[in-house]
Amino acid sequence: MVPDFSQNSKYLQHYNEPVFMDAANGDFHILKEFADKNKGASLPDEVIKVMGLNDQKAAFIGAYPVK
Repeated sequence: MVPDFSQNSKYLQHYNEPVFMDAANGDFHILKEFADKNKGASLPDEVIKVMGLNDQKAAFIGAYPVK
């Protein structure tokens, strides 16, 4: 793991189920069934502003949205 990118990462040791819709074909939308799908990290105020988000408590999971 790269420390700069894994600072807020979470290792799901006993999770052996799929996370993405179809990773083999480039569809990285998160599956609805994924256990941690709604547990995103809070975004810094600067990022919220740049992204033009209205939700000041926006969280980001670091992947495509849940489908």
